[in-house]
Amino acid sequence: ATAVEVLFSGQTLFAGQSIENGPYRLLMQNDCNLVLYINGNRALWASGTDGKGTNCRATLQRDANLVFGRVGRQEDRATTFSSHSSTG
Repeated sequence: ATAVEVLFSGQTLFAGQSIENGPYRLLMQNDCNLVLYINGNRALWASGTDGKGTNCRATLQRDANLVFGRVGRQEDRATTFSSHSSTG
């Protein structure tokens, strides 16, 4: 049986990290694109944030909003994507 991995509220995926659940893998690529793959290499969804830099992270905020940005100095941490999932 394959272990189920989950991104919990407050957790972060850094560039090069992924979580897997059955045939699905969510990968924060080194080009800052968050991509959901099925069966290894077929992309089902992508954030479209590739080319936004390097050394990025995707964080599931406590309000259920998924945000992407760069890691580093404060001025480099601008959010490049937000799911706007927060219900307020």
